[in-house]
Amino acid sequence: MRKFDFLSPPSLFGGMYLYLFGLGAIDAALYQNTDVYRVWRYFSAWHGISLDALKYIWFGFALFSVGYYLPIGRVIAILPRKIIGAFTFDETRSFVVPAALFVAAIYVQIWLSQRFYFSRIPGLSSTRGQLTSDISFLAIVGDLVSMAYAFSIWRFMLSRRPDGSKMSIAAKWFLFGVIVPLLAASLILTASRSKIAFVMFATLLAYHYGYRRVRARTVVIAGLMVLAVISPMIALLRAPKEEKQSIVSLVAMASYSWEVVFRRTTSLEGFTVTFENLESAPEPDPLWLLVGSTVPRVLWQDKPFGTLMERFSIWASGRAETMLTPSLPGELLLHFSFAGSLAAMFFLGILWRFALVTLIGSENRPSATGFIYILILPVSLQAIENGFVLEYGALLRSLMVGLIVFGLASRPRTRSARMAIPENHGMVVKVKK
Repeated sequence: MRKFDFLSPPSLFGGMYLYLFGLGAIDAALYQNTDVYRVWRYFSAWHGISLDALKYIWFGFALFSVGYYLPIGRVIAILPRKIIGAFTFDETRSFVVPAALFVAAIYVQIWLSQRFYFSRIPGLSSTRGQLTSDISFLAIVGDLVSMAYAFSIWRFMLSRRPDGSKMSIAAKWFLFGVIVPLLAASLILTASRSKIAFVMFATLLAYHYGYRRVRARTVVIAGLMVLAVISPMIALLRAPKEEKQSIVSLVAMASYSWEVVFRRTTSLEGFTVTFENLESAPEPDPLWLLVGSTVPRVLWQDKPFGTLMERFSIWASGRAETMLTPSLPGELLLHFSFAGSLAAMFFLGILWRFALVTLIGSENRPSATGFIYILILPVSLQAIENGFVLEYGALLRSLMVGLIVFGLASRPRTRSARMAIPENHGMVVKVKK
C-alpha cells in the first residue's frame, strides 16, 4: 500500500491555507489592539471575519484536492513523462551548465547590489538609485542562482540513490564549496524571509523526492522551525537596535515570533473584501500576461507591467504604497466569478498532479527534471498569498528556463537503461506471489 505523501501539493496548499485563512483568522480575531501593527488596518472595507468567505475558501481548497487525487492529471502525464524519461544527465554538461549559470547569475546579483547598495541588514543598506525598466530584467537573471542550486542539489540527491547516476567530485565541490556559501550569503544579506524559506524548502523537496521520503513528523518539525525560529531570528538580525532591546524574556520572544509571522499577511482580509465587494472590485491583470511573462523585457521593451497590486491597493485602502493583494482565490474570483473560481481551483489540482508525475516521475525512478518541480512548487505556495497571473507567469517562466537548462545538460538514455526499471507513472503495482 502506498504511503501518504505529506509533501504533495494538497498537503502543502492545505498548510498554507491553514496558516493564512486559519491561524490568520485567529490573529485577526484576537489582535484588535491598535498598538499592534497589522496590515489589515489599511483596508477601508474590512469589517471583520466573514464566515461565508471562509466557507468559500475552504470549499475551493477541497475541490483542488479532489482535482489532484482524481486520475486525470496522472493519465494525461503518461506521454510527456515517457518523453522526459528517455533523457538523463550528461556527466560533463550537467556540471558545466549549472556552474556557468550560477557564475553568470551571481555576478549579476553582485553587480546589482554594488550599484544600488541594497541590503536588508541595518547599516549596510543605502539606495543609490532605482532599478529602471530597461535593466529590470537583470533582477530575474540574478534569481537564476536558485535554478543552478536546484539543479545541482537535485542531481546530488539522485546520485545518493543505489541506482542513481554518479556525481563527479568536482561537481560536488562546486555545489558545497561555491554555490551553497555564496547563495547563503546572498539570501541573508538581500533576500526576503520567504525567499530564504523557499530555498530551504526546495532542499527538503530534493531530499524527499530525489533520495528518500521524509517522515511526516520531520515535515511538521521543519515547518514549525521555519515559522517559529528561523524566520523570527532572521527578522531579529535585520531589526533596528531598539527593537532588539525590547526582547528580554522567552514570553517576549514568543510574542515577537508571532508578530513576525502574522503582522504583514493580508490574504484573509484581501479575499474577504473582494468576496464581499466583487462588483466594485478592480479588474484583474489580463490572463495573457501569463504567457507574456515568459518574454524577456530586453526583447519586448513595451511589455506591460502587472498593475493589479497597485490598483487593488488604491481601491482597498486609498493608497498604492500599501501593496495589498486579493490573494490567489481572490484573484480567481476577479477573473471567473464565484462558480468559475471554484472550477479553476479544481483544474489547478489536476495541473499540479500532472506536474508532479511529469517532472518528478515515480518514487522508484525519479526523473532528472525533478529540479524544475522543486523550484516551481514553492512559487505556487507564495502565489496563494500574492495572486495568480504574475506568480504563475513567473512559475511558467521558470518552467521554460528549466527545460532549456535540462536540454543543454542532458543526453538520451541508452536502450538498456530505459528498459532497466519499469515505469509505473505513480500507480501502485501489485505483484502476485
